[in-house]
Amino acid sequence: VQVDRFAQMVATHWQFDHLDTIKTNSYDHIASQMRDHVEITMNPSPDHAINNINNDQVSHQQHAFIQPGPYEMMDLDILKAQIFGAIQAHIGGRLPIVWDQLGDKLGRQAIETYVRRLVLNHCGQDIEQDVDGTIITSDQVDYNCIVDHGDQLLAEIDRYVVRHLGNIFDIMNNEFLPHLLQHTAKDLGQVLDYFNTAFLKKDDMQLSLRVLPWIQTEQRSHLHDFAALARNSPDHQSDIVGYYANLAR
Repeated sequence: VQVDRFAQMVATHWQFDHLDTIKTNSYDHIASQMRDHVEITMNPSPDHAINNINNDQVSHQQHAFIQPGPYEMMDLDILKAQIFGAIQAHIGGRLPIVWDQLGDKLGRQAIETYVRRLVLNHCGQDIEQDVDGTIITSDQVDYNCIVDHGDQLLAEIDRYVVRHLGNIFDIMNNEFLPHLLQHTAKDLGQVLDYFNTAFLKKDDMQLSLRVLPWIQTEQRSHLHDFAALARNSPDHQSDIVGYYANLAR
């Protein structure tokens, strides 16, 4: 079996059949969590509330809030849906950049190198060169040896991937995501200020923003569930090692 070819196919399998799905699902989850940490409400503006302090005026205020008004063109549910869609797109665009910065250990080249080292550790044969006596390792290994060590190879690859996935998610959760939430909230606040000034000021209404704190301990368990998916893949049986080893002959 050609070791480099085998390592390349296993790494490609991991990238396209597993890691890409895990990354995409984690991006969607994080974007959803960001949306859940942002609350947008429409309320009477403070100035309007102060100017309407007697019962008749309060009643009128409530009536104005309940009845359709000029600001109906900005239906709150539609506006929120548009804003949350923009949030998801913004966050979805940022997360792959962060992954590229943190995920070098899970790049295809890194996984290839790790798989190659595993295979040679278990099945490699040292050959002594005649010229200077340097010991080198053959780039070919016995097919039966790889198959016999299939379960062990898969277990070690799974542990490698899960460990580095956990590290990536921890760094994202502790260092990046809280800042991303605050940055997103700042941008969103500016958007709401614009709508308040351009559309709602004349109706004495305003959009208000409330941002819930990002709790790392709570989010960590959810993110690590995605890392666990790498270990619990149903196609990770020893026969898949034989399949790729046969292709790499």
